[in-house]
Amino acid sequence: MPRGLRFCGAVILHTVAAILGTAVLESAIGKAFRPHSLAAILWKEWILSLLCAGFIGFFTWRTWRGSAAMCAWILPSLWFAFMFLLALPANQRQSVLVGAGLWAQFSGAACGSGLRALGCRNFFVITIPFVRGISYSAGAGLSSWVNKSKSQPARESPSEPRQSAS
Repeated sequence: MPRGLRFCGAVILHTVAAILGTAVLESAIGKAFRPHSLAAILWKEWILSLLCAGFIGFFTWRTWRGSAAMCAWILPSLWFAFMFLLALPANQRQSVLVGAGLWAQFSGAACGSGLRALGCRNFFVITIPFVRGISYSAGAGLSSWVNKSKSQPARESPSEPRQSAS
């Protein structure tokens, strides 16, 4: 199988792991937190998505050391950008920060109108996968950086004489 095709397949698998793996881990950890307000539910979703995806990305790279793990952000970012561009014309006359603008559409603020509101669905279907993909890739990149800094051998100083193997 060509390397490029294998890499693309690995990116897709890492993206699925970033989105679904985070959901599984988040549901297990999330049982400990019982938010009682909409704001608390949104904060829980943001925080657990960031932390769980970063954790999974960190240890996935540490286990398999595949550079595709650091590219798990690409597909969710393309999805987010595409949907954001589609939402622009509908929100052109509204403020970005006030009312049902783009901020409400993608931040979860529209969930105040109910879970069936378009902005709330956009948050869970578009923004959360984007956040998880970015966090997963950041975790993998951090793991790569930590491993690289640990694995570099100490340099010999020029003043120390080398021992010969004679």
